[in-house]
Amino acid sequence: MAVYVLTACSVTAALSAQSRLESRVPAPVLAAVGPTIDSARAAGLPTGPLEDKVLEGVTKQADAGRIAAAVRRLAGELAAAREAFGDRATTRELVAGAGGLRAGLTRGDLVRLRAARPGQNTALALEVATDLITQGVPSDTATRVVLKVLGAGASDADLEQLRMAVERDIAGGVPAAVAASVRARVLSGSPATTIPITPRPQN
Repeated sequence: MAVYVLTACSVTAALSAQSRLESRVPAPVLAAVGPTIDSARAAGLPTGPLEDKVLEGVTKQADAGRIAAAVRRLAGELAAAREAFGDRATTRELVAGAGGLRAGLTRGDLVRLRAARPGQNTALALEVATDLITQGVPSDTATRVVLKVLGAGASDADLEQLRMAVERDIAGGVPAAVAASVRARVLSGSPATTIPITPRPQN
């Protein structure tokens, strides 16, 4: 009976996803992405992010080949994130891990960030590390900075504060890596350091 219920739930989820895409996605795109989404579902990966990627591609009027390639890439990143985090990782953690890998984090970085918050959700820490990278902080520095504040017991609010403070410093002319490193020292309770600010050119 348990096997039957599990199978029925799986079929229901598959039909729901199919109907969600069928009404909004051209047939050639459905045919191109279907095998990847089916394989991801069979592997126990969340398919919602893959469906969102399909819809994003359709909205941008990308062709079926490009959309299928993007979906395959994301499926691979989700699988790699799950390998790093384990089977109990949440969808948000897997999506954040996939985004981190795309931005330049390594599988080892994901493992370390996960280990720094045992028993807690790692998604925000991953998102902050990824955001730092997109702001120009080197990936190894971003990982080190987030690990430093996590090691000091940073809360989610502290992580958000780190992200906003670094963004503010960079906007004020502070080099990205310097801003991230100094803010991490402040949040982790290390002695404060003066942030060198480079005057912005006048128009």
